[in-house]
Amino acid sequence: MPTQHPALRIEIVGEKVVQRASKGRNQWLFLKMFDGRTVGAFTEAAKARTRQSPTGTFQQGNWWDRELSYCLEKRVIRLVDAQVARAPSAAPAVATSAAMPGADQGLAKPLPAASSDQRPARTMSNNSPVLTGQAGLYLVTLNNKEPISTNAADPRIAERCAKVNREHCKFGRAKDFAKRRGNYEETFGTQNVNFLPIAALAEADLAAAERCVLEQVSAYKIRGPSGYRLEWLKGIRPEQVIQIAREALRSNHITYSWLI
Repeated sequence: MPTQHPALRIEIVGEKVVQRASKGRNQWLFLKMFDGRTVGAFTEAAKARTRQSPTGTFQQGNWWDRELSYCLEKRVIRLVDAQVARAPSAAPAVATSAAMPGADQGLAKPLPAASSDQRPARTMSNNSPVLTGQAGLYLVTLNNKEPISTNAADPRIAERCAKVNREHCKFGRAKDFAKRRGNYEETFGTQNVNFLPIAALAEADLAAAERCVLEQVSAYKIRGPSGYRLEWLKGIRPEQVIQIAREALRSNHITYSWLI
């Protein structure tokens, strides 16, 4: 059993093909969050998440052990000595969950790992990886010097809306990181958008998580032409917003997985 070797490090080397709304998908996306971390860390977090999650989110029993075994068999993960430097990945393998026992229908959205801040910081760039289907909190910055309307994609109202540029940033929530980035790229152009996922959360926690952070940065919200405060921020650095978000999530005891 893989869980008998808790000190080994998990490395994701391929992609497991799963049904869009399934227990197997929830388990795989949960496991992927532990790329580069130990089997023991994954096992303990999986047990905790199972206790906290609604029935039907994951398969019954010790699903974490079966998930590791299946993915090892299909060669989409490998387990290595934690002291050994990570080797370059080969071309990704693809495995289907069709043969995996119990891969039946469940929640459509994956659930994040228990709170963890042990990840290296990621540089803001429009090449930042984005998790399709993952819910969470994000930060957006722009590259354009000339201001662009926050509704540039809709010519009917574009000129009546606030305009923003590289001096601004925006903190928000998304039910699907990839779709939300696409919205910004449609408005401002792909070349101008730096979309950075900050933390993965259960969808049910999104509103509360966003609110507790925005309360801390409300003084930096810009006003639109009508005088109302908008979600775009000015006068605060992106790294400050990220630090505020981290502290707000901790102090409000919101379960999350830090992504940067």
